[in-house]
Amino acid sequence: MKMFNRFRLLLCLLFLMLVRGESQILPLQTYTVNDGLLANGVNSILQDSRGFLWIGTAEGLSMYDGARVVSYRTNEGLPLNFISALAESKTSPGTMWVGTAGGGLCRITDGAVDNHWIPRTYVTSIVEDSTGTVWVGTESAVYTIQDDSAAEFVDASGQTFGGGIIQLIASSLWLGWEHDIFRISIDDGSVDTLSHLLKGSGEVQSVAARGQELLIGTSTGYLLILRGTEQVTKRRIARSPISEIFLDQSGIMYLGTYEGLYILRHDSTTTQLVHYTEANGLPHNSVISGIVDREGNVWLGTTKGLLKWADRSLLRFPLEPLPPGHYTNPLGVTDSRGHHWVVTNSGLLELSVNTHGVWQTYIHRFRYSNEQLLPISVHVHDNNQLWIGFDRHGIHRYNITPAETFPSRLSLRDALLFKRDVPTIYAGCFFIDRDDGMWASLAEGARRVVRLSLNDGSIRSFTAEDGVSSIDVRAIMQDSRGNIWLGGYEGGISVSIPGDEFKFQRLTTADGLLDDKIRSLLEDREGNIWVGTRDGGLAKYAGGKFTTVSVSNGLLSNTVWSLSEDTKGNIWAGTAAGIQAIRKSDLKPFPVSKEFRVGPVHGCGIFNDERLWFATAEDVFIHDLTSAVRNTVPPLVHITDVQVNGETIARTAGVELPFDRNTVTVEYIGVSFRDESLTRYQYRLRGLVADWSPASDQRAVTFAQLQPGSYVFEVRAINNDGIHSLSTAGFPFAISAPWWQQWWFYGLVLSASVLLLYALYRYRVGKLLEVERTRQRIARDLHDEIGGTLSSISHFVQAIGREKKSNGARTSKMLDLIAQGSQEVQEAMSDIIWAIEPSNDTWESFFAKCRRYASDLCESKKMQYHIDIPQHSVDKRMNLEWRKNLWLIYKEMVTNAVKHSRAHKLSVRFEVVHDNVILEVNDDGRGFNPELPTSRHGIKNIQARANALGASVQLNTSAGHGTRWQLTSPF
Repeated sequence: MKMFNRFRLLLCLLFLMLVRGESQILPLQTYTVNDGLLANGVNSILQDSRGFLWIGTAEGLSMYDGARVVSYRTNEGLPLNFISALAESKTSPGTMWVGTAGGGLCRITDGAVDNHWIPRTYVTSIVEDSTGTVWVGTESAVYTIQDDSAAEFVDASGQTFGGGIIQLIASSLWLGWEHDIFRISIDDGSVDTLSHLLKGSGEVQSVAARGQELLIGTSTGYLLILRGTEQVTKRRIARSPISEIFLDQSGIMYLGTYEGLYILRHDSTTTQLVHYTEANGLPHNSVISGIVDREGNVWLGTTKGLLKWADRSLLRFPLEPLPPGHYTNPLGVTDSRGHHWVVTNSGLLELSVNTHGVWQTYIHRFRYSNEQLLPISVHVHDNNQLWIGFDRHGIHRYNITPAETFPSRLSLRDALLFKRDVPTIYAGCFFIDRDDGMWASLAEGARRVVRLSLNDGSIRSFTAEDGVSSIDVRAIMQDSRGNIWLGGYEGGISVSIPGDEFKFQRLTTADGLLDDKIRSLLEDREGNIWVGTRDGGLAKYAGGKFTTVSVSNGLLSNTVWSLSEDTKGNIWAGTAAGIQAIRKSDLKPFPVSKEFRVGPVHGCGIFNDERLWFATAEDVFIHDLTSAVRNTVPPLVHITDVQVNGETIARTAGVELPFDRNTVTVEYIGVSFRDESLTRYQYRLRGLVADWSPASDQRAVTFAQLQPGSYVFEVRAINNDGIHSLSTAGFPFAISAPWWQQWWFYGLVLSASVLLLYALYRYRVGKLLEVERTRQRIARDLHDEIGGTLSSISHFVQAIGREKKSNGARTSKMLDLIAQGSQEVQEAMSDIIWAIEPSNDTWESFFAKCRRYASDLCESKKMQYHIDIPQHSVDKRMNLEWRKNLWLIYKEMVTNAVKHSRAHKLSVRFEVVHDNVILEVNDDGRGFNPELPTSRHGIKNIQARANALGASVQLNTSAGHGTRWQLTSPF
């Protein structure tokens, strides 16, 4: 192009330097004495069947459960602090055999140590065979332990063996020591000597089993593989001893040496080893011990700490530190060959993977008149053209020329210089659209966005008057429909529609954004637009509206610097706190492991649909999406302590607690080492609540003032990928009721209550019987004594009257009055006797007396009468006082009707309705006016007795119209 010819002279001032970049750094987590280990030198590592990690050091033994470290030393019962070998009992899982370097062997069972097994010697290895026999290799002999009895091993011929390193394969025990190797049959004790297979390989330093094969590491760095009595592989791995051999679940072999860690995927001598050293993040090259745990984490014991390599899909490539006073946003792109280019503060980092799967890195440094050029952005156009924007030195275009050997060659093609081709001294960002138009944000001077045609050199400026942000634009993108999206430092988003004239539409917080400060833009495969903001999290623009996700929804940070998309339906957001995947379908952020919490991620992307790259100011990370797998291994969960009222108790099944010890605290742990901090727990107390609690990182729970009853505490763990424990950890217990709530106490109270009620009943019956006997005696005495006497007086008076009739009228009248009074007294006494007599408390007796009285009285007056009395019996007995009052009311009503009303007819009706008795007495006599004063007390007596009964009484009468009484009384 003509516009670039004038800058040809400047190119001679530019030169490019190729510098080998830093090695890849493994994402290792280091555990040292600062994390609770007893020493930084780790001699042996073992994971037991419960998932706990045992770490042997020169200062003692540590057990790590993911949250705490429990240590054992001589103070806790070890014979010596220097730990040299570890093994778990197969017949008693959880019991640990511990070998020491000079103190012999000990055993740890439920935290208790016993150490009286073999002589105090150096233990090199410990294994247990299928019969439960424990084989112990020492520096002086091989011992067997059966039924808690130890003995020195002697073969079938009576031969003993020196100490060695033991490995068990099927029914054969392999013993390696110095330049000798033996295969011992467990069945018959026969021995094969195979020392010739070690010739020229050095001494045996480590052994491991792979199926039916024995793997041997030697003092001179050789790896030997034996199958039966044949040597199938002999390969020199290192120049130093191979101190440890271990394998993962897929068969990958890990070799620990004093030169670092070697990884071998196959046995073939043509297979290239992968070698990691201090340059790759190891704190020291001496790898003494190692294992791969049940979740696939690689643990390495070194002289400077215990290392965990959890995510083997993640690599880190360090960048040079930023110069003082400078700030840069590392960005990157991928070319058509899969080479990745990352902008740094002092150059351009090129990364690629060679044919052996090994990463290669180079830094391309740029110099301009002895002044360091700071790249600020990078863009690939037409695949083989690399555009790089430099701080204050324009935008340069390079041709990428593949080389026979790494790295690629960059040749400067032309440049756009600030203040000459572009009216500014600084460009915040740039982008090349599909029509070869370069969009650039001019961040200093006249703030604007310009579009420079790479075809004819024409420039068009866009300012706030055209709808773009009045302050710097920080993100530029073209979508699949050709629209240009501009994200402003402030002011939201400007969207242009291509045509003869660009027209911009503004999208701000008024349209649903949480923040108008835009930092990143992305279009996904479905055509949705994703927007990263400075303070408002992440937004998805689809169907003309925004949907947002922020820290309140689980986003790592509300500052989203960069965005990318993978092929699994996830959006990757580079935030101020690290990088995080967000599921596109529902905007749900995934949990973030520790390895991805790397601080501000200013650039990220996907290349070859296989690898995610993301960059910070100090590092570039490569995450292999094809090898990244979810942690699908369910965590193991254990109850570690139970306290009752603050005191630890034994966790025995069916423990029963007294009623006043009812505050229970349970501590528990879920063993998962794939980012221990993300392990969560759910618990429930069956007998109190049936539902699981919400998931939390709480590792203890207290239940206060539990009521008496039976309970089962259950807890389950959830790992970093949301996988629950297959089984729960449980603790059943019961709280007994207080003595006053025990069954025997209830029985005692019930028995006492029954006896008391029976005594009261007997007392009541006795009193009633006594009252009845008294009533009978009084009735009998009244009848026999007073009644008889009154009757005699009446007869005597009548007799005297007959004899003295002639004596005068006055005497006769007095005698008549005496006779009449005695008769009335006799009748009253008869009523009293009838009322007192207990046998008359029945309704039948009462109705019979009422019928007799009314009929006798009416017949004596030759008066018509009708008496209506219920024929059915009434169950309830009549109270003495109630019966007396009802009788006297009845007697008063009937007597008045017969003697004083001059009536011809009398009607009496009794009716029992529910718990009420109704009495009606009617006559057709002369009636009376109840308002007129009278000397008689009949009405008053009836009313008074009705009140005593709690009854209601009605009187209907008038002169010449008869009289009607109605009484209603409850029983």
